[in-house]
Amino acid sequence: MSPTFNNLELPDPVAQVPKFIEYLVGWEFVAVCADDGGLPPAILQGVEKVVVLSAPGEGSALESRLRIRVADKLMGDLMAGGVNTDVPKLILNGETEQLPGMYDAALECVIGSERSCWECNDCGPRGVGNTKTQFTTMVSGGILEGISRIIVVTSWYHVPRVARTASRYLPPELNFQVVGVPSLHLHPHIKERLLMIAGEIRRILQYAPGDIDFYPRSLLAIPGLTELLAERR
Repeated sequence: MSPTFNNLELPDPVAQVPKFIEYLVGWEFVAVCADDGGLPPAILQGVEKVVVLSAPGEGSALESRLRIRVADKLMGDLMAGGVNTDVPKLILNGETEQLPGMYDAALECVIGSERSCWECNDCGPRGVGNTKTQFTTMVSGGILEGISRIIVVTSWYHVPRVARTASRYLPPELNFQVVGVPSLHLHPHIKERLLMIAGEIRRILQYAPGDIDFYPRSLLAIPGLTELLAERR
């Protein structure tokens, strides 16, 4: 039996690979490209930590800085209007070599929390650290112990794969939401965005079901998907 989400029958990713790809492009990536990086108050309620994942490869410093700016905005939203009474903690999560630069970027960008509310998670040195270890090291290191709800900040094109990775490695009782830097901030040209999407779909098919889930345990972790579904009914 195929999985369903809000009465939408989802394709079997093994038996219906073309339809699974069509779903990813037409639903999840359309949703994240349309998302502006904001979240409704109901989803922000109870968030205790905001996790910024480092960006890979060349240009990672600029991309990480943009992710930190989005995290700072979210932390401001979390405290606005009494959504949360406690200041959420900021977790900078990256490779050993990236963390000093991420911390320096946070010193420049973050105005929504005190440095005492910042934490760093070392996911391993370059060549070892990756999206998977960014989650496994947070769990094994205890940085999420006692936490029930987090937001994970990454880049727009990375949202579907991060949601699937988080689904696989975070404790089942931990609720998470994945937010991406809006696509126009990083890749304004449609051709570049299509190449990014194609690369992520290839990785999802390659890594699932061994290292990530075919579908995250909650598609609500992908901002904009519920709204998109409502519009298309």
